Amino acid sequence: MNQQPIQDASGITPEQRRQANRVGLVLGGVAIVVLLTSFIVFTVAGLPKDAKEAKRLELRDATRRSMPDPGQTPNRP
Repeated sequence: MNQQPIQDASGITPEQRRQANRVGLVLGGVAIVVLLTSFIVFTVAGLPKDAKEAKRLELRDATRRSMPDPGQTPNRP
């Protein structure tokens, strides 16, 4: 009993089908990585409630970055 493969009426070659599968897997993988990255970023940093809160958090973070660490002594000439 030799079974022959089912003929595809679409005219797509097996190589084209494999290439389409690869492209689909790559795009799906990229989408999953982007989603996971955004979940991690927003879990760590959180989402601001409104624009005023976002501005306040941005100002607070900028102020913290501009201040010297408590363990450092200021450089005086």
